[in-house]
Amino acid sequence: MSDHAIDVPDLERFCVWMTARNGDFTTTAPSPEALLVDDLGYDSLALFELVLSLEESFDVDVVEEDIRADMTVADLHRLVA
Repeated sequence: MSDHAIDVPDLERFCVWMTARNGDFTTTAPSPEALLVDDLGYDSLALFELVLSLEESFDVDVVEEDIRADMTVADLHRLVA
């Protein structure tokens, strides 16, 4: 985990970017309740890329097993905050 807090708007922009990369070309921030798989269309490869991108973008250590298919955007924020 990082020593610094991640700004919610930064994480929301990150989720929009990752969702667009995943093929759902949305320009609006997903709601905190949005499910990564069911609502945002993440598949196993996208979840793996999410881990790598979170680590690089936010300078945090994320254990791949901590990313679950039933995670919401709010869960993701708690994981990296």
